[in-house]
Amino acid sequence: MAYSIGIWMTRHSTNIVVYRWESDRGGQSRAGFVVLDLREQSVCPSTPEGQPLGDMTLTARVGRCEGLTPDVDTGLFIQIASSILRRIDTDGAPPRTAHRVYG
Repeated sequence: MAYSIGIWMTRHSTNIVVYRWESDRGGQSRAGFVVLDLREQSVCPSTPEGQPLGDMTLTARVGRCEGLTPDVDTGLFIQIASSILRRIDTDGAPPRTAHRVYG
């Protein structure tokens, strides 16, 4: 089944960027937030203010999801985080959007 994930930048400071995401994966509407740490090139689930939730993280240099955050769909989180990390410009600038369509 085809589905999409919309990802939009909502907050940006020197090294931290917060993104809102929305997905219709599995026929269910879901939404949430993740925070990108530009220094570490890592993404983790967060509050709308950018406070990390749990210790689940996807880091570009490690290339895999580590840690656990209750009530977070790990597969969906990996898709969201990898979409953001793939779109970081060669100069290190974060993407304003990182939408993906699957199927």
